[in-house]
Amino acid sequence: MKATRACVFLLITTIAGGCGGRFDVRADGGSPPGSSIETGDGGTGLPCDVAAMLVANCTSCHGAQLTGGAPFALVTRPDLLAASTLDGANRAERSLIRMNDSASPMPPAPRPAVSSADIASFGSWLNAGAPDTGCTTPGEIIDAGPAPTTCQSKVSWSKGNDGSPDMNPGYACVSCHLGQNFQNQNPSGQRKTRFAFQFMGTIFPSLHEANLCDAKLPSGVTVEIVDKNGKVALNLGGNLLDGVVSRTSGNFSNYSTSSSVQLPYTARVRSNGKVLEMLTPQMSGDCNSCHTEQGLNGAPGRVSLP
Repeated sequence: MKATRACVFLLITTIAGGCGGRFDVRADGGSPPGSSIETGDGGTGLPCDVAAMLVANCTSCHGAQLTGGAPFALVTRPDLLAASTLDGANRAERSLIRMNDSASPMPPAPRPAVSSADIASFGSWLNAGAPDTGCTTPGEIIDAGPAPTTCQSKVSWSKGNDGSPDMNPGYACVSCHLGQNFQNQNPSGQRKTRFAFQFMGTIFPSLHEANLCDAKLPSGVTVEIVDKNGKVALNLGGNLLDGVVSRTSGNFSNYSTSSSVQLPYTARVRSNGKVLEMLTPQMSGDCNSCHTEQGLNGAPGRVSLP
């Protein structure tokens, strides 16, 4: 069964030596495929370069429809000039501060930082009084398009369906094992129902890794399955009785087609003292059916390292 709710994560960075943590909404994955913002007579009141910068870096979460826990939109000039709740600055000024803040940047890792040229252009517009200019071409559409697909390891699975725990990283494992042809990943309808475990997926080093790409993870990566009561019900990778996370492929699973996990569940990825936590409870454990190369059902892309 394909999950139908958004699969969105929150980045929680543990501060060594402290008694608490810093919580940041993770602005994952750039704009969803096909997303766009209309400028000029679309009424944003923003110069084309400012509007394009927001689409490329901000509006995947801070869009007209908020996602990822974003508290406000950053689409129009009024959005940007609204007062911030932190220090009396407006949201545009706070955005500029966060773009330049290496300790607490926006967008947060693993998203790339806003380019120095875009930051300078945005700062110049603010310093000029954030004029209501709009684009010179009425109705111009700035389309971010799909994010480029990568394979950081430059190594891909090439052994077909040989039954290895490292097979077909990125594919929707449960769907395939049940004989379903999700995104043409199982055109012959092969079934391996005894291996259609309740929780299966792949962790990648970044958000838009290609199907079949080997993740080549660092040591110590674990996945926690948290039940509806907030209890860690499974610890994949931390307990061999529950399951493992492969350092080669990034694949993970428990070893049961059913379990006592009380649904809906959320999940956490732990690596190197950091945690990536799912925000929206889910009913399906077929993680890669949402976390595809570009993301489906609100997911920003792959399940990735924190």
